[in-house]
Amino acid sequence: MAERRKLTLLECAIAASLVLVPLMFGIVLLVAVVRPADLDLAWRSARNDHYVSVRQVAALKTFEAAIVERGDAPALSVSAGKVLDGVAGCRREWREDRGPLVSLRRFLLGGGDEAAPAEQIAAQLGELDDALLRFGARPEHRFARPIGLDTARWFAAADEALATPVDAGGAPGQVFRMRCADLAAALGTLRRGDAAMLDALAWRSTTGRATVARWRDEQQVQVSEHDVMRRNPWSGAAGCIYFSDPASGASAAANAANPRAAAGGAVATRAFLAGRRSLQRTLCTTAALSGTPEAGALGTRAATSLPGEPGPADAADDPRWQVPPSLFALLQPLESLRQPTGALYRRYTESDEPLDPLHREPPGPGRRNRVDLNGAPLDVGYSIDITIDPALQALAQKMAACYTGRQSICRALGVHRHEDGDGPIGAK
Repeated sequence: MAERRKLTLLECAIAASLVLVPLMFGIVLLVAVVRPADLDLAWRSARNDHYVSVRQVAALKTFEAAIVERGDAPALSVSAGKVLDGVAGCRREWREDRGPLVSLRRFLLGGGDEAAPAEQIAAQLGELDDALLRFGARPEHRFARPIGLDTARWFAAADEALATPVDAGGAPGQVFRMRCADLAAALGTLRRGDAAMLDALAWRSTTGRATVARWRDEQQVQVSEHDVMRRNPWSGAAGCIYFSDPASGASAAANAANPRAAAGGAVATRAFLAGRRSLQRTLCTTAALSGTPEAGALGTRAATSLPGEPGPADAADDPRWQVPPSLFALLQPLESLRQPTGALYRRYTESDEPLDPLHREPPGPGRRNRVDLNGAPLDVGYSIDITIDPALQALAQKMAACYTGRQSICRALGVHRHEDGDGPIGAK
């Protein structure tokens, strides 16, 4: 009888791996199917092409109570100890920990000299306070007194947010808990890029009276879901809103068909509506959408981006005066055609029947508006051309503002009535 060969340790390890690896993979797959990803990291709102984090909104809202008029108070000075005392619920997570496991992790990740979380938060609170002081001093704002950050108010709001469940209206039955990491992330978001996000929020100085009437008496700012909403990147991009350019002397289509026509004196240029951080700032300047040659071609110059509708405190040289204050309301019936997920867009691109007897394009997918963006195809809704002359629109709106009490606009336009003498317009 042959002697049975003994198994080596290496063979046992290989056999165990062959059994355990498929088992572990099955467990991970089961967990992914039975318990989906954390819903409030990116929960779907009522519209299926937008996402928003409810915890991020709730964390940002803690600053609504903390941003107040600072008056003549000195610059904010806060220490890590005050942060830990102020937000007691985060003391364990934000305190300085020099234990062996933390030191090993920092060594492996290359962050051995990084400051403790409480120190980072204290420094960021000071940076945000400085940014608020600069923001409130801008000429377009009309704050009665300088604004700043009240850390005691923020500590109280943060503690209350940690203890209060977050209700997600767009996710029925789901209740979320605020985390210390959410508070730290919200602070980092506000002060990132020299506090660039402050421009996107609603402020008492530039918001309509009907909206401000629902705020608390001391409230200076409001954060809404719209401020942090993200579009589904797979749903495409909205079409552009172009303004007429009568000064060009030729239509955009004619310039696109014959670039040399612009050399005779007509310069191809268009104005379009797009936010400062909008994808449309890139899309609306392409020849595929604008119908004009690319910037830099013969006789052309780059299209002009208009940031949005005017506000009650915009300066006389602000480009927003060129946009009607109710433009989106006027164009609302065409919104479902401008959005690639809209019903009109789908009907137009998916129908097998000609929607217009004079339309010569093939029905179905041949009508889809697809643009190549950095080598990847992107569905874009149909653009809208309006016959508004931006320069004339700006003049009309400034005149209206002048005759309704904006004396600074009157002075910028050089408007003066003889019957008012040396006083402001309409003084009598």
